[in-house]
Amino acid sequence: MGPFNPRVRSSSTERQVKNWFNFVSSGTGGGASINSIQQGVITIGSGALSATATISSVNTSRSFLSSVGFGTDSTSGFTADNMAYLTLTNATTLTATRGVNSESSILVIGYYIVEFLSGIASAGVGTITILSSGAHTTGTATISSVNTAKTLLSFTGSANASGGANGLRYMLPYLQLTNATTITASLGGSNFLSNTTVGYSYIELQ
Repeated sequence: MGPFNPRVRSSSTERQVKNWFNFVSSGTGGGASINSIQQGVITIGSGALSATATISSVNTSRSFLSSVGFGTDSTSGFTADNMAYLTLTNATTLTATRGVNSESSILVIGYYIVEFLSGIASAGVGTITILSSGAHTTGTATISSVNTAKTLLSFTGSANASGGANGLRYMLPYLQLTNATTITASLGGSNFLSNTTVGYSYIELQ
C-alpha cells in the first residue's frame, strides 16, 4: 500500500469546544472551567491491532474524551479493519484498538480530550461489551449515579473481529444514558460471531 498521510484541521477546535461547554453549562446554572484541551490523531499501523498517544497528564476523573473520525488506506470492504475505539488508559495515555487487521491497513483515529478544573460533578471513560453468545443486541455499563438532565455522553468508537460483508450490523452501535446509573450500547442486528466492544465517555455538569 502507498503512503497514507492524515491531516487534521484543528485551528479553531479549542475555541469551539470551550464555547460549546460554556453554552451547555450556562443553562444549568453553573459554569464549567476548562483546564486543558488536547487533540490529535492515533495511527494504528499496518499489521497492528492497537496504538497509543502520549498526552499531557490529566485528572482522569475530570476528563471527557471524544473520537472525531477515522481515516484509512483500505480499498476493500472489511469493515472491522477500519473501525476502532478509544480509551483513556491512564493519566498520560490514550489507546486506540481495533478488532482485526486482516488486510494490513493503516487506520487513523482523531480525538480530543477536555480536562475540567471545576463545574462538573463527575466524569468517566470506559467500554461496553456486547456479547456474541446468545445473539445479543445490547450491552450495558454501570456508572456512579448521575443527574441525567446534566450529563453529556460521547461515543468513542467500536470494534469487532468479525469483519466481512456483514460486519456493519456488528460495528455500528449507538449509546444511550438509560437511567442514572446505566449506559446502554445497542446494535441494529443480533451479534453472534464475536463480541463488540463499544467505547464511551460521559461528563456530569454541576
